[in-house]
Formats: sequence, C-alpha cells, structure tokens
Amino acid sequence: MARGARRIGAVNGLSRDSIKTTPTPPRDAPSKRSGTAPLRRRHATAALVACAYLTTPLGIGKALAAPRDSALSEGALLNLISLASERLSNARTVAEWKWAHKQQIDDPTQDANGLDDLLKLVPRFGIDPAFATTFFHDQFAASQQVQTALLAQWKKGSPADTPAPSALESARSDIYRTSQSLLSALARTQPIRSQADCPVILSHALVRWNTQMTSPDAIEQSALERALEHVCIGGIGGTA
Repeated sequence: MARGARRIGAVNGLSRDSIKTTPTPPRDAPSKRSGTAPLRRRHATAALVACAYLTTPLGIGKALAAPRDSALSEGALLNLISLASERLSNARTVAEWKWAHKQQIDDPTQDANGLDDLLKLVPRFGIDPAFATTFFHDQFAASQQVQTALLAQWKKGSPADTPAPSALESARSDIYRTSQSLLSALARTQPIRSQADCPVILSHALVRWNTQMTSPDAIEQSALERALEHVCIGGIGGTA
C-alpha cells in the first residue's frame, strides 16, 4: 500500500477523516502483484463512489427518506467495513513473505504486541476495552484466514510472488495505521452494536459493500465476515 494515504469525503454524514483511501497508481504502471493492486484500487474507487453518490440529489434523497438513525448507522458501519477490508488487503503481502521465508501463519507474539499498542490508544476514543480486544482478535483471525487460504493455493502449484525484502515491514506499518483508523470507526459504531437491528443493518451494509462498491473474491468475502463477526452483539444477519 502506498505511503501518504489521503482521506476523502464522508459516507452518510460522517466526517472527512472517517474514511481512508490510497492513491490509485497510473493505469500504465506495471503490477506484478495482480491480486493485490486491483484490490487496493477497488478500495479507493469504492470510497469515492460512495461519497459521490451521497452528494447527488438521488443519494441525498434516499438518505433523507430513510430513518435518520438507520441511515447514520449504515454509514458508520460502511466506514468500518471499508477500513476492515483495507486492513485485510495487506494479508497477501504478509502471506507471501511468510511463504518465502518458510514462516508459520500464526504469529501470537506479533499479534500480542500489536494488540497491546492499540489498547494503549483505546481510552482516548472512549471504546470499551473488552470490545476493542475482541474486535482486533477478529482482525487477526480474518487475516490468518486469508493467509491460510492463499498458502493452500500456492501449495497446489500456483506460486506466490517473491516479496521485496522490506515488504513485511511495510505491510505491518500499513496494518497498524489502518488499525488506528479502525479505533475511530469503532467509536462511532459502539452506540449501534447493542441495537436490535444492528445485525440487519450490518448485513445490508456488507452486501452493499460487496456488490455495489467492490467485487471481492470468495476468500476476501469470507474473511471480511469473520472480521466483522462481533461488531454487533447479535452478530451479522437476521431479518428487518
């Protein structure tokens, strides 16, 4: 992921600082990592589409027509989904590095250190530490799910790209920066998670993300659901 990520406009009334995206590389720039670069471009495009849509008369009309709490809740959850998906986009780089260096997928020491650093920031956001701990354990599990699926593919004969020497350090820096942004997003969703309709709103937002804003593959979709498993107290899904 390119350094110097820029922030763009809002989704459903959220502040401009709520969604982070990365600059899209030039069309003619070569990309050896065909699976990763398009995914990151989709993140940028999806966020831009969401912002552009909500500033049109149709988008504004739909937001105004929806119940205010429901519209704001979906916007906050879409922002969280976007950031969780962006965090997952680094899993391929991490997997490639571990494959090249014959490292295990599970890295409890790295996860524990990363979680400790993030939990030190939790008080300033007013987030329940237990909720934050559960949420980031879900992010670790989702990333490992992607890595495990990729390694299984590569073992069958689809070789991984050879990562640059600094690839792991760069990916982990991006993961940490995105995780910090996720803390802000969690603060916005914390009042929502106990609502009875939270699982339904989250499910609708996830479908919207997967079908209207991005086009993730089966591995990405499954991992993203795992990452969001405990956002709502009632899980994901249900009926309106």
